[in-house]
Amino acid sequence: MSIYKCHSRLVGTFFMIDTPGFDDTYKSDSDVLSDIAIWLRDAYQRRLLLTGIIYLHRIIDVRFGGAAMFNQRIWRCICGKETLPQVVLATTFWDQIDEPLGAKRELELEKRQDFWGSWIGDGSLLFRQRDQDSAEQIINVFARMRSVGRGKMVLTMQRELVDEGKSLDQTNAGAEVRSEEHTSELQSHHD
Repeated sequence: MSIYKCHSRLVGTFFMIDTPGFDDTYKSDSDVLSDIAIWLRDAYQRRLLLTGIIYLHRIIDVRFGGAAMFNQRIWRCICGKETLPQVVLATTFWDQIDEPLGAKRELELEKRQDFWGSWIGDGSLLFRQRDQDSAEQIINVFARMRSVGRGKMVLTMQRELVDEGKSLDQTNAGAEVRSEEHTSELQSHHD
């Protein structure tokens, strides 16, 4: 986990937490989830609450494959449905794709329920993250949320770990990772 101190014209100083990605070359999905869970648990216990989540996806990816599908399932388990209105789904790498092709992929992400359609249906916002101006627009969304009293959020995983006293394996996200790892093991035995 990396924490960056940032500054915005509208918001002033704020912090961004960059989490490791699932499908990492060097860490198992369980290890990545454990790192995220420890940080979220500790932050919640110290009453450091998040304002929002920015979920990034490269628009240059030819398809929304198995790793991307798994990644979004895990993050939905981490967040929980009630926090999805404070999630920004941002597509990146627009400078490396033909605009009409990118727009076609973006529309598919937006409309398909098994991609981002269900997230958007539950209140998540879709943005194109192209440059500093678009990054400022995303940050300003969170600033507006805070100004209307929707700023602080408690993720499902934080409630499960702290309020309900569950182990990581007992959380929704932990169960999803175990299921995926079990499926991967079965497939590798059949190959």
